[in-house]
Amino acid sequence: MFITVPDASKYAAGDDAPYQEFSLEHINYFGPKSLANLMARYGFRCLFTRQAMQRCNVRTVTPVVHAAFEKLPAGQKPEWVKDNHTVRGLERYVAQSKRDNDAVQPILNKLASSKVPVIVWGAGSHTLRLLATSRLAEANLTAIVDSNPRYQGKNVNGVPILKPDAIRGTDASILISSRVFQQNIQSQIKDGLRLQNNVVTLYHLD
Repeated sequence: MFITVPDASKYAAGDDAPYQEFSLEHINYFGPKSLANLMARYGFRCLFTRQAMQRCNVRTVTPVVHAAFEKLPAGQKPEWVKDNHTVRGLERYVAQSKRDNDAVQPILNKLASSKVPVIVWGAGSHTLRLLATSRLAEANLTAIVDSNPRYQGKNVNGVPILKPDAIRGTDASILISSRVFQQNIQSQIKDGLRLQNNVVTLYHLD
């Protein structure tokens, strides 16, 4: 059996928004040793593991573990090994995410204190995390915008989720709540929709 999973022991070496590896897409987190422990429980012996960096898109690099296992004869199970390496890796990732997250708080605090109308662009896990853990929920939120039709027509904390065309004619500031697509959204606002709204970004990207 060949398996590839995100490498929790190396999350700090990845390139993404703070805490993004803890999104709801993953339930369990593995490093090479803990993955081998899981497979050992079901009688598989590890043949090899390789840690690598996988580019998901132009702004996201995710650490992964590639591993191959073979099934042992009935009754045989490899020895279980405590995975301290992944514990230390996750501690580094949490500390790094906290630093990166702290860096965007002044921007969110300013929006919350100003009480100017704000439209949040992005209805995904990034926005949900900020609403739950920052002062963004205190801002004067008039709408959330997302290009995904599955989100449109719903609401978050009573704030409606609209399609991009629906915000034409508004003068609210637009907060781009995405690191991966920050530049794409900026281009869509200015060049695609030709909106003149004030645009607020959270990340300094090269």
